[in-house]
Amino acid sequence: MKRLLIIALLLLAGIPVGTAEEIQNQSIPAGPLLKKGGEFCAWQILYSYAGSPAPESSNPLLSAAPRKVTFMRCKTLWHAVTQDLAGNVLEQCFDGITEYIIGTKQQAPVFCPTDDTGGRTKTLFDFGSGNYPDMDWISVATFIKIQSLEGRDCLLFQKGDMMAWVDEQTRFPVLWRRGGETRVFQQLPAPTSIQFPPKVANFSEALRKDSEMLGRRARRGAAIGVPERN
Repeated sequence: MKRLLIIALLLLAGIPVGTAEEIQNQSIPAGPLLKKGGEFCAWQILYSYAGSPAPESSNPLLSAAPRKVTFMRCKTLWHAVTQDLAGNVLEQCFDGITEYIIGTKQQAPVFCPTDDTGGRTKTLFDFGSGNYPDMDWISVATFIKIQSLEGRDCLLFQKGDMMAWVDEQTRFPVLWRRGGETRVFQQLPAPTSIQFPPKVANFSEALRKDSEMLGRRARRGAAIGVPERN
């Protein structure tokens, strides 16, 4: 893992890396270009920034740019924890129905913010999609060549100033780079269950019970012919 970070920094500086040897056959191999995480998966993304100062946060719920993201998914449940360079933490929790937000700036759980149209806000990545942040541009058209990073053959993609390396065998992400920002992906052991923060778990359970109670009342009303109120 440390050697992979060193390679990322060397690539940022434009220094040739001995282990980044190009393979002669540059045709794109068959198979998916970038595989999704799956129903049971866990990932860690480590962020590094060349130069000073580090970029500002694009997320209003964080004070600084991300330093680390840890994400896990277990079927319909998922939990993502983002830590920024200032030490603030933001947690996203999805209980199969509703996504909740809690963290340093938001001590009590709230529903995921929405945009002006009522849709899911774009400032928070949807980890439940199975995709990876800022990698939806990967395609046959953006494939450049095959490289070997630390003995691992990777597919190299580029679009504008963004570059991404995907493991040729697993088709999981390895590195992502844009300008002075580099992200290193590490696959973690898949979880068998997910534990939400106590405040989120209690809030989710209270909402579930309220929903069940309202459902029972509606069914009783329908059984005795009570008209629904508008």
